[in-house]
Amino acid sequence: MKNRTTPFGYAIIGCGRIFQNHLAGVRQSLLARVVAVCDLNDERRAAAASISGAAVAVSDYRRILEREDIDIVDICLPHYLHYQSVMDAADARKHILCEKPVATKLVDAVQMIERTETRGVFFGVVYQNRYNTASIKVRKAIDAGRFGKVVAASCTMNNYKPQSYYQDGWHGHWQSEGGGTLTTQAVHNMDLLCWFLGQPISVTAHTAVLTHHMEVEDTAAATIEFANGALAAFMSTNSSYLPWNQRMEICGTLGNVVLEDNRIVRWTFSEKLGPDDDNGNEDADMPMPGSAAYGPSHPRLIVDFIESIHEGRVFQVNGREALKVSLLLWATYRSAQSGRKERIEQGGIL
Repeated sequence: MKNRTTPFGYAIIGCGRIFQNHLAGVRQSLLARVVAVCDLNDERRAAAASISGAAVAVSDYRRILEREDIDIVDICLPHYLHYQSVMDAADARKHILCEKPVATKLVDAVQMIERTETRGVFFGVVYQNRYNTASIKVRKAIDAGRFGKVVAASCTMNNYKPQSYYQDGWHGHWQSEGGGTLTTQAVHNMDLLCWFLGQPISVTAHTAVLTHHMEVEDTAAATIEFANGALAAFMSTNSSYLPWNQRMEICGTLGNVVLEDNRIVRWTFSEKLGPDDDNGNEDADMPMPGSAAYGPSHPRLIVDFIESIHEGRVFQVNGREALKVSLLLWATYRSAQSGRKERIEQGGIL
């Protein structure tokens, strides 16, 4: 595919809050151009077409899948719509990038992965925190053995969501959102923990609805056990006074690191290799305009996804990789319901 001389035709399906981040990624790539956008809302669809320069703007994504000039579809739809749209796109032989989570149910996720693999199309899922500057630096240090044996980690996700956030017709419901603060906000930090510490094998959790009127949780706490013996304490809430605050600490026998809001605020090692080994000196990735919680990691992931298709290499956050964090997520909910430690299933596909 490296010999391709024309840009990939790219379509963004769903033009809501995250649309600008995805559009920025396509614009940063020399290998793709936005041909089409899709949204049920007339105003959003028209605005997206105007901003992106897309020649095609439709309300039914199936019309996009019929077009021969579309090579990649980028699905930014509510969680419960991921399954059918991915299955349809795979049958149309389109490469697929899908916002997290991969699906709301295990059986759906497995079918989506199997269908995309059978159809021979790339399937990526958006866990963009892996592309943060600080995250990459920490992962490289772990791989280099600078932390020694990683033994423990802690992660907190403090967030505020008003009741109105859960009154859009799909948030706040198990059937459509698939969960609350864990599924929609904290799952990105769960993914980072797995990326840093490896395979989780069990979880013990509690969830609660403390300040909202809805089915799903607005607060959760869990202890996660990893295959290498490491333990992690995890907490997330959407009922915090702070609108957005993330903190993660990784503890090893030879070093520790603290990240806050995608920034290394402190790291120390038993062996000093340079002047920044005392505090990290890591500049935070700057937020994108109009989206204070996000830096440039969405565009970085999207550029990498497009390049992986062009180069024919495995995309690092493919469907199978994304399923790993969903298995942890679903086991967390099972533990909260059962009151027991729950093992992490492998989904029959990993």
